[in-house]
Amino acid sequence: AIDQLLSKWINTSKQFILNHLIERPKTIKTSLLFSIESLALGGAEKSLTVLLQNLNVNLFQVHLLLFSKQGLFIPQIPEQVKVYYHPSVRLRLRNRIMFKLFKMTNIGRFHAAQWFWYLFGASYYKFPKQVDVAVSYSQGFVTYYGANNISAKKKLAWVNTDYFKAGYHAHIDWPYYQSYDAIIAVSESAKKSFESCFSPPNLLNKTVQVIEDILDVDYIRHRAKDPIAFKFNDSAFKLITVCRLSKEKGLDMALQACFNLKQSGYKIQWLVIGDGPYLSELQNLIVQKDLINEFLLLGAMPNPYPYVVASDVYIQPSYFEGFGIAMHEAAALSKAIIATNFPTAYNLIRHNENGLISKMDAKALYNAIIDLINQPEKIKKFELAQITYSSNKKNVLAQLEQLLSK
Repeated sequence: AIDQLLSKWINTSKQFILNHLIERPKTIKTSLLFSIESLALGGAEKSLTVLLQNLNVNLFQVHLLLFSKQGLFIPQIPEQVKVYYHPSVRLRLRNRIMFKLFKMTNIGRFHAAQWFWYLFGASYYKFPKQVDVAVSYSQGFVTYYGANNISAKKKLAWVNTDYFKAGYHAHIDWPYYQSYDAIIAVSESAKKSFESCFSPPNLLNKTVQVIEDILDVDYIRHRAKDPIAFKFNDSAFKLITVCRLSKEKGLDMALQACFNLKQSGYKIQWLVIGDGPYLSELQNLIVQKDLINEFLLLGAMPNPYPYVVASDVYIQPSYFEGFGIAMHEAAALSKAIIATNFPTAYNLIRHNENGLISKMDAKALYNAIIDLINQPEKIKKFELAQITYSSNKKNVLAQLEQLLSK
């Protein structure tokens, strides 16, 4: 009995030593810093929010740098993400006047972000910590900031637009991109557009990799079941567009197509969910064209999915898109889609199989909408074709985890 007690005591002591006195090796997490101007409504902003929600916290210590404390998606940032807000900077009056003059005259046709950084970049502070991996999750301002003001062992730059059509000048951006170890485009089209601007091709001397914007399809479909208070006009054909209210989204085409539909006697209710710099001009055009009851601006909202489900057709009337995340979300909800013929539309839509691709003008958009109004069986066909839409989340996370490791 004494031997048994002694043996039990020894085993208990060994276990105590193992549990409390011997320090087990800890997994060293890779420190990540994502930077983006804001988390307002937008494809890049939504994609980053979903990414932050799905990153493996056992592998990464995640930091986020924002330049605005306001944003639709800020409440959705996971609590384990450490958020930093760059303090407001005082912009010199002379430079503010110069920037306004540029916006009015578009001097040299530089992109506004390039001109802004030229005038105000020196006013921004350096990020106070060194990190393992820094990710500038957009072209333009945060790319310039990351190149100059962030210290990291590895730097990655995201391109989530059609770089050429957005109006960037490669000869201005080239020195900044030399600070990055790799460049990530959100689609093959975005990659080709970006690379085409750097001539000769070896001028860039950087790897450009394609990683799509991440979509959490299960989350989208779950949130689409939320109730909504909006009163739809049951007798109207219901269209919906979700986008940032900016000119590249083609809302001028959409508005003219809506006007033509009304003039032709069609009852239309076209919902637009979003906010942005084109809001005031768009509101004036709606009044001028007497479309107050037909073309409805509902503002930005974190969950547009129930509105998409309740509509008959999703419309993406853009002049260009880097990826087109809102269009993919509509596909995940099995909606019939009409898109203009920007390159990335063809990554999702097979014309007359699961949607329609129209030419980039109001008349073509008008004709595509009439095509579906007059053929409801076609809408059903497109909806059934979208049922096979599958999530890219698993593949994108695998790509990102490999890329983001030290």
